[in-house]
Amino acid sequence: MSDEQTSVRPSIAAFTGSQLDTLHDASMRILSEVGVNVHSPDLRDLLCGEGARVEGDLKIYLDESLVEKALD
Repeated sequence: MSDEQTSVRPSIAAFTGSQLDTLHDASMRILSEVGVNVHSPDLRDLLCGEGARVEGDLKIYLDESLVEKALD
């Protein structure tokens, strides 16, 4: 795309604000209470160093503050 062309991106609102809040809360609950399996030792070490709770060889639990820090 040249400098003279303008990019147009259509906007679609798929969720209401309330629905986004519900989705966010559910996602945070899954990451902190259910956890995720992380197969990469390097990534597990990185997450652990940032404060994630590690359980066993694969399971990582991420609290909301760690997720928010990563999104900033």
